[in-house]
Parts: sequence; C-alpha cells; structure tokens
Amino acid sequence: MRQIKFRGKCVADSKYAGQWVYGGYSEPQEDCKQNEGLITVYLGGSSTCKYHVIPNTVGQFTGLCDINGKEIYEGDIIKSSHGTIHYIVYDNDLACFKAVVARYNPSNEYSNLSKGWIACLDEEVIGNVHDNPELL
Repeated sequence: MRQIKFRGKCVADSKYAGQWVYGGYSEPQEDCKQNEGLITVYLGGSSTCKYHVIPNTVGQFTGLCDINGKEIYEGDIIKSSHGTIHYIVYDNDLACFKAVVARYNPSNEYSNLSKGWIACLDEEVIGNVHDNPELL
C-alpha cells in the first residue's frame, strides 16, 4: 500500500521555527493564522502532535527513495550520477509526480517520476527548493 505523508517547515513564531516536520497535512483551522497549515504527527496509541507550518513549503512524499534510501518529496532537488539536476513537482493534470530539468531547457523537458527511473539513473536528493534554491 502506498504511504501518504507530507512534510512542511514550521512557521517563524513557533517553538520549532524553521524545522521540517513529517506527517499528515490538514488545511488551516480556527486555531491557525491565515497563512498556516497543520502537519499532524502520530506519536503512538491515540497521541498526536500538531505543528503549524508554512503552506507553500508543504510537499507530499512521492513513495520513492533515492539511491541512499532518503525519501523523495515534492520540492526536492535531485541529481543524477551523470550530473543532471531535477526538481520534483506534482502535475495535477496528469495526476503524477514529475522530475523537471532544473537548468534552462527550450523544450521544458520533464520525465514522469517512477521507481525504475530513479533506480536506473542513481538519483540522489541534494536539497530542496525552499532551503537550497541556489542549486537550481
């Protein structure tokens, strides 16, 4: 079964400001400010912890891991063994994750993200678009 989870960066006025948290995502509720979302982390039993996150940093887990076993999320920047840099986006029209070539490409080339593609090219997560925009 596919594991559905998200990550998001905690808001600036939080105890965990700037830290990434991983869990289930929910839209802002009454106890959230207008520019916040919630990541809920399951702690075991019936215990959970909710973190206020910056919505534009939220990315879904693709279900795939890189060559080192690191989970690949929407917004991650990945590099192939031959040096090509891509970033991960979700294509709503096709309902799939895409690996978009990060450097200028006149054809705006991208590839469907699939387990075979990652394993075949020895992709490695080298950062994400929020913490490492300079990698693009």
